[in-house]
Amino acid sequence: MTCKENTNFCILVETCGKIVDILHQENNPFDIAIEKGMQLDQVLPIFHGYFPLTVECLSLENMSFENFSGNILLQTNRLETEICFFCKPEEMKQWKDIYQRHNQEKLISKMLTKSMDTMISNDVLNSLGFMGFEKNAQGFVLLGNIPNWFNKIFPDYNYSSNKFVLEDIFPFLEVFLPDVFDMFDTDIENKIYSGLWTEVSPGGDEVILQATAINNKSDKYIFIESVSERNPQKHADLQKSRELSLKHQQLLKTEEALRELLKSREQFISIFAHDIKSPLSGVYSLVDFLMEDENFTALLNEEYAELLGVIRRNLSTVFDYTNQLYDWSNLNFAKMDVTKTPTNLRQMFNDVLVSFSDKVHLKDIKVELDVPVDIMVNVDAVFFKNVIQNLINNALKFSYHKGLINIHVQEQEQFIQISIADTGVGMDKTVMESIFKYDTKISTQGTDGEMGTGIGLNIVKRILDLHGATISVESELQKGSTFIIQLQK
Repeated sequence: MTCKENTNFCILVETCGKIVDILHQENNPFDIAIEKGMQLDQVLPIFHGYFPLTVECLSLENMSFENFSGNILLQTNRLETEICFFCKPEEMKQWKDIYQRHNQEKLISKMLTKSMDTMISNDVLNSLGFMGFEKNAQGFVLLGNIPNWFNKIFPDYNYSSNKFVLEDIFPFLEVFLPDVFDMFDTDIENKIYSGLWTEVSPGGDEVILQATAINNKSDKYIFIESVSERNPQKHADLQKSRELSLKHQQLLKTEEALRELLKSREQFISIFAHDIKSPLSGVYSLVDFLMEDENFTALLNEEYAELLGVIRRNLSTVFDYTNQLYDWSNLNFAKMDVTKTPTNLRQMFNDVLVSFSDKVHLKDIKVELDVPVDIMVNVDAVFFKNVIQNLINNALKFSYHKGLINIHVQEQEQFIQISIADTGVGMDKTVMESIFKYDTKISTQGTDGEMGTGIGLNIVKRILDLHGATISVESELQKGSTFIIQLQK
């Protein structure tokens, strides 16, 4: 096409390049439609990088694009830029004066009709140190001018476009923008705030920033403010937060050092308990052999025979203590993996009861074993046997002479229930609530003065946790206790 004669076609755009008005649309010299709300550099790419305009007046002469040939005049009042297209060079000079008068009249008209929303908005943004962006289909477009704090942080920033990729400029916003986009996808009026973050200028000055996203139905904005300038208290709060964070990091390091210390201690306990088990077992076996040898015991008077019995009982206590100490250190501080295999539960109870035959005989306790002969459980045989040993040992320890221990196993739909009940001293509610806690150690003498470590039930709970099983207790003082295990099939 050829340019229309006496063309008077002007486009009014905001500083961000958004078209807000068109003068004499009928004189449009282009074959393309130009409408309000469009982004100028998308309609006419030749204007890419011109906004925000940094000079009051700019003349572009002998331009040729989109079938247009002629001159272009750009003039700005800082808030808006008017772009006029002229096919004849002499027209542009005439229109410079016309434009200035028109612009003044327009501003006066806006003031009189109180329709200066854009100007007031931009002035307020600039005075408060806000950097505003409007979200459109192409991204975030700058509103108003560049604030001083941005120029301080990025003195060499290239304003080649009014579009901003916020997460590239402010990496901190990568964690904020997903929430913003979720909010923008709704029609609900809302606003959300980012956390505070710090940017450092080339000169070393810190600027603390915060972003606010606003969804006003069709209008979607992000405003970034300099907290350092607007709210010194927030700046002080951030400094305090940094100090607390530093202290937190120091506490974490101290915690890690303590964990290493505890790990070393538990490794020492584990090694010590393991190495002392063999000589203790040897001494205990020797004393046991001597007490079973009638020729040897015949040589002892009553006092020495009694002393030998005391030695045997004390060695048994120490041996049990060493075993539990070894198990406890491994279960709590080592990475223990259970290896489950099908195990005959009745046979396991039989083996454990044989090992306690002396204690059963000593207290003349009756043991009732109600366990199906063919019942199988999928457990780690070594660990689970430890559970049974601890629970039966406790039942024997706290049972009176001629007491009763009942062991009952019942197969249910989803799990196998094991209960070990005694008629001993029982427990009060306070003790029941704490016996399985890892940070609690409760050691009580048995009915014959038997000593304990106070960690047996902790070991039981830890092993059952590894098996995905549960344990509970029912008890009443002077009537006995019942421990109930529920083991998944």
